[in-house]
Amino acid sequence: MQPLKPTDVRRAAMDLLAFREHSVQELVEKLSRRFQKRRSNVSGSNVTSGNAFGKKASKSKSHNKPCSSNKPYYGEVSGSYAGDDDLSFDETSGVDEYSQAQQQEADLDVIVEQVQQLRAENLQSDQRYGESFVRSRVNKGQGPQRIRSEMIARGLAESLVAEVLAEAQVDWDQTLAELALRKYGNSSPRDDKERAKRVRFYLYRGFNYEYVKNLED
Repeated sequence: MQPLKPTDVRRAAMDLLAFREHSVQELVEKLSRRFQKRRSNVSGSNVTSGNAFGKKASKSKSHNKPCSSNKPYYGEVSGSYAGDDDLSFDETSGVDEYSQAQQQEADLDVIVEQVQQLRAENLQSDQRYGESFVRSRVNKGQGPQRIRSEMIARGLAESLVAEVLAEAQVDWDQTLAELALRKYGNSSPRDDKERAKRVRFYLYRGFNYEYVKNLED
């Protein structure tokens, strides 16, 4: 396998960043999947053009003895298949897997290096990503708890998440009121069962009990 070219990684990363902002973790994960898939496609094309070892299978006439019974005849096992190879099939597979693991680790090093370079050039920014993420989720009617947990899951530092949420200056009471209006209109809960159902929905969207209480008051 040829080593991963830094220029290819940078070009792919810039394509992703041109579409929208990405966190460092998100960018590394997407690039890793993209180039791993590309290597798998190359390996797959090699196998389809030959056998598992890249050699074309040769055609030979069958010398199997005719079998009068219904059981299939497999012929005699020759010495080369009976265990006199230097490496067994399992051992060869293990070597291949180890080589693939080494290649993936080397690819990851190149990807991380290029993403860090883009970060140093301010072409990638977790700060900008966080700000964009908050705006997007607020427009979808999500609350601060869910937005916070999702940003942390995407690799943003907790301190940065707190900073971005504070600077956004979102009116969470207003955000919840707009969500409730879109979901339920101006109708009030018919009974305690429906009220509990609505509360669960608001909590799921990331609003804590304080905001829900303010809505009901």
